Amino acid sequence: MSESDGLALWLALSSSSFLEFAFLRWVLAPAALPELASHIAAQAEVEVDGRRYRIDYELRGAERAFAVELDGFEFHGTRRAFTYDRLRQNDLQATGRMVVRFSYDSIRLETARCVAQLQAVLRLDPLLARLLVPARSSSGRRWTRTHWPPFGPPRRCRANREPAKESTL
Repeated sequence: MSESDGLALWLALSSSSFLEFAFLRWVLAPAALPELASHIAAQAEVEVDGRRYRIDYELRGAERAFAVELDGFEFHGTRRAFTYDRLRQNDLQATGRMVVRFSYDSIRLETARCVAQLQAVLRLDPLLARLLVPARSSSGRRWTRTHWPPFGPPRRCRANREPAKESTL
C-alpha cells in the first residue's frame, strides 16, 4: 500500500473532532485498504428502545457490524459519563454490533496496538478481513507509530509557532 492509498481512505471519511481525525489518520488508514470506506458510516444514527445514539464510525461487513467509539476524557471523564457509556454500549451490543473503543491517549501513545486491535476485530467478518492491510509494510518492516507523522497540529498552525521575538534594533 502506498502512502497515497492510506491518505485516500482517511480523506474519504468525515471527522468532526481532532480525536476522530486522529483515529482515521493514525489507526484506520494504516489498518485498512481504501476500499473499506464504502463499508463505513460516520456518525451513524441508531435507535434502541426509543433511545437515539450516534455511533462515531459504523463498519458493516457481510456478517457483522462494528461500532467504533472514540472517547476523549473531556466528554467521557465523569462518573455520569462513565455510567452512560456502559449503558449505551450494552444497548448497541444488543443490536448485534460489536463495540470497539479507543481513547485519545491510546491512539496517541499505543498507536500500533490500536491498529492491531482494529484489524483483529475486523478479521471477524470475512468481507472486511479482505480489506485489511497486511501486518508488514511494503519495506518488510512492521508498522509502528514511527512510520506515521507525529501528533499535533500541522506546522503551519498558530499553536506550533514560537512567540515572536522582540527586535533589539
